[in-house]
Amino acid sequence: MSVLGNIIKKIKNRGAHSGLNQTSNTGKMAVVIVAPFIIVWILTEVIIPSTYRNVSSLVTFFGWITYLLIYFSLTKAAAAGFLPFPQSHWFTPDGQQVSFDLLIAAAPNGYKDIGPKDGYSDGSHLYKVFLNDMIEIRDRNRPYSDIFNIAIWKTPAEWNIAFERTAHGEFCFRNIFIDHPACENIALSVVYWDERGSTRIPVCVITSCSYLHRKIFDAQGKKIPTPEEIKKETALEAANTELKQKNLEITRHSNYVETELEVYAHKDPADVRKLIESGVNQSREEIIDIMNTKQSWLTRLINGRSIAIALIVLGTLAIIAKALGWI
Repeated sequence: MSVLGNIIKKIKNRGAHSGLNQTSNTGKMAVVIVAPFIIVWILTEVIIPSTYRNVSSLVTFFGWITYLLIYFSLTKAAAAGFLPFPQSHWFTPDGQQVSFDLLIAAAPNGYKDIGPKDGYSDGSHLYKVFLNDMIEIRDRNRPYSDIFNIAIWKTPAEWNIAFERTAHGEFCFRNIFIDHPACENIALSVVYWDERGSTRIPVCVITSCSYLHRKIFDAQGKKIPTPEEIKKETALEAANTELKQKNLEITRHSNYVETELEVYAHKDPADVRKLIESGVNQSREEIIDIMNTKQSWLTRLINGRSIAIALIVLGTLAIIAKALGWI
């Protein structure tokens, strides 16, 4: 490659993205918004005479607003022509995890199927992808960074099936943030680097996309449980826990009974009979004591029935005394 070609390549690679950096993107957006205002203000201050300073300030303000409206409109219109993959997560062979905002043009300019016509036996497809921006990844085991805008992707299905693009996302394009209603959130692993050309190209496998998430849900064989189902499962778990506790208590009691029976099995029958009769007699005495328990005379006197009778008697006497004119 010629010296001029190397210089041009270095100039182009200076704008390569080395990873998603929201702080840097926010700073760039601030520059895009504020810098034109300062430039227009300085020019109007220099060109327009001082007697027209008020007019110059007004011209500066409206010129700046007009610039922002035109710039944002044109940028958003340009971004609409791409397939956005915001914050795509890359796993590299040396253990790194890097995120990038990817923009890919629609077919045939953005991607090309380079695998078998009907895909592989597992339904996957192989695509050569042309990225809108230069991407920079620094391999820890190499002295230089890999800068590329071409990658090989193995998708789990055909492109439009693998990427349903039903997510709302935000990405940085031409130094401003763009909201897009049809984005795709993906993760991919760099399996190896194709070094046959002058620039290493990453060969990747898509490990997360809308198609794979749908397959995961389908493989579950059931829908996400409703609140009623969750409540029912919780009640069943509580009942199961209670049954386990009762089973444990029964097992302990059963072990105790077996131990006692084993002890009595080694004793003389006459001794066992005496122990049983002694236990029965002790229980009978305890029952008799309970039945013969008497309340004190004060307790028997002051009870609900006695108080009721007393109130009735007093009421009757009061009525008689009232009739006789005693009270």
